[in-house]
Amino acid sequence: MKRKMGIFFVILFGLSSLFFSGCELLGLQDGHVTVLLTNAGSAPGDYLYVFIYAEGETDVDNEDKVLATSYGYISSGTADVLLAETDGNVLPNKTTWIGNGGTTYDIYIYTSDSSNSPDSYAPSQKKEPFPGTVRIDGNIEITVDYATMVPYTPVP
Repeated sequence: MKRKMGIFFVILFGLSSLFFSGCELLGLQDGHVTVLLTNAGSAPGDYLYVFIYAEGETDVDNEDKVLATSYGYISSGTADVLLAETDGNVLPNKTTWIGNGGTTYDIYIYTSDSSNSPDSYAPSQKKEPFPGTVRIDGNIEITVDYATMVPYTPVP
């Protein structure tokens, strides 16, 4: 009986190890997210803002729900940002955010003419769909053509 229990625990341990490392076995790797904005010559001096939340998060006004963020100045028609962990007040800190391999997140990408705190700006253009999604499998680069962005209209 003890031998059967020992074999059972070995099998159980082996299966749990497979479950927790399944993403690696499937080739899905943790990674960071970079967003590159192009063709934004008509938005000089505006800012590119990017926020990542858990997939399906609806409480997007709660800064505790923001998983990663970044913003960058649009210059010469382009901007690029590497998402960072938040500082607790919706601003990026200096630590690159690493998403879990195989996990899908909601991502909000938009521009604004304001460099103020993200909770006091007025978005002007947004990338559709809004939010979009990003699935992590190694480092991800998302390129957004400003010409494809649409005017941001607040939801009442």
